[in-house]
Amino acid sequence: MVHRTWGGCVSLSSLPFTEGSSNFESSTSNGITSASFLPSFPGAYALMRLARNGCLDIHPIITTYNAICMFILTLLMNPPTWVLFHILVFLGYTQIIFVSNPRSQPPDWEWVFASFGPVIFASYWAYKVAFKTTMEGFRKLPFELAFWQGTGYWIGVESAQVFGKLPINRLGYDALDPAGVITLTIILVFVVIVAVIQALTLRKVGLLQYFIVR
Repeated sequence: MVHRTWGGCVSLSSLPFTEGSSNFESSTSNGITSASFLPSFPGAYALMRLARNGCLDIHPIITTYNAICMFILTLLMNPPTWVLFHILVFLGYTQIIFVSNPRSQPPDWEWVFASFGPVIFASYWAYKVAFKTTMEGFRKLPFELAFWQGTGYWIGVESAQVFGKLPINRLGYDALDPAGVITLTIILVFVVIVAVIQALTLRKVGLLQYFIVR
């Protein structure tokens, strides 16, 4: 089977086990190291690299185009907070389910529309509780809003691609290798530093106790 969608082209072939089921052992091939998996499975598959032959992974192209357009929109047009937020929600949702981490190709439209309702509900709550205040505070700083909000936004939207390459993406299945331990340590140190900075900032404005209690 040849998969000719936005992720490029690969050849997928089944590998049935002749003696029933089997576990998977860790191996390295083409610069990718797989993780071992203990439960038994009745079969497996192999992916083989194919020549492009007209196949093009347009995911980076779409993401770059959308990121540039959002940066220009935020910086030059400086839309009202509620307009910008809802554009970000709609763009992020469609980017994830159609480009960054699609559930299926072609899309399952029933699932797409059914999932949009909970997304709108959750985003409205997040806007009222947090984003309405924080984004409004940057109204007179359009570059900072476009750059910093955009950086965090696209890291979140592309999290399946960004964090999928970290050696802890299968945390819980096996013991961490040295690279995974280093990565997890760096993440924890970063989170602690951010938490300390936030706590000190809240203390300066007299809100630390308010947030700790809640």
